[in-house]
Amino acid sequence: MLKTIFVDGDKGGVGKSLVSRALVDMYLHDPRQGGRKVVVFDADRSNPDVCGAGGYCMNVTDNNLVSTNLINLETESGWSEFGDTMEDYVDSEKDVRVVISMPAQIGPRAFDGSIPLVGEILRSVNAIPVWVMSRTQDCMNALENRRRTFPAHYEHGLIVKNLFFGATDKFTLWKESLLRQEIVDSGDWVEVDFPECNDILLHKIGRTPFQRVLNEGISGNRLGMGSRLSLETWRHEAWQALARVEDLPTGC
Repeated sequence: MLKTIFVDGDKGGVGKSLVSRALVDMYLHDPRQGGRKVVVFDADRSNPDVCGAGGYCMNVTDNNLVSTNLINLETESGWSEFGDTMEDYVDSEKDVRVVISMPAQIGPRAFDGSIPLVGEILRSVNAIPVWVMSRTQDCMNALENRRRTFPAHYEHGLIVKNLFFGATDKFTLWKESLLRQEIVDSGDWVEVDFPECNDILLHKIGRTPFQRVLNEGISGNRLGMGSRLSLETWRHEAWQALARVEDLPTGC
C-alpha cells in the first residue's frame, strides 16, 4: 500500500528536515519496517537538507531507496508535476512509503485553498500529515488553518513535539490548547516526542544520511565510541517515536 507522509510545520527551524531524514532512515534501516520501498521528495529548494548535495541523492546505495527528488510545491504546475511523478506508485501494489520534506511558510502559497489541485493530489497519494511542533502559537495557528482548508485530509495525523525546544512539559501552550483537545484527546491524531540530538554531532554530520555516518564516519574519519553511541541511541529513539505514523489511516 502507498502512504505519502508530508512533513510540515510552517515556520523555518522547527525541525522538518531532521524529522524527514529520520523518517527516511527509519523506513530504510529499521528492521521492524519490513524493507518497504522508499521515495523521497525535498520541497525545500532554498535549503534542501534532505535531498540536496551530500544528502539522500541517488548515489546513496540502498536497495529500498527507489528515487530522490527536488520538487516545487509552491505552484499549481509544481503539484501537477508531483502528481505525474507519483502516478506509478499510486497504481502499484507494492508497499511504498513516500516522505516529503515541506519548505517553511508554504501554507499561504499552497495550503490556502487557492490551488484546488492540492486536495485532489492529497487524496490520490494517500496523504498523512506529520506536523513538527514548536512551542509557539503561530505553529498551532498554521495547523488549524490547514485543518480548516482541507478538513478531510487533516482528520488524522502525527504531532511531533521537537524536544530541541525543551522538555515535553514545556509545551504549555500546546498542552492547554483547544486544538490539542480537538485532535489529540479525541484520538484522531497521535502525539509523540521527538528526541533532541547532540548539537555538535548534528553539525558535524550535516546532510549526510545517518547510516552512512555510522558506516563510514565523517569526512573519512570514523566516529568515536561516544559519538557513535550517541547517534545510535538518538536514532533508535527517533524510530520508536516516528513509527507511530504507521498507526494512522490515510486521508480521505
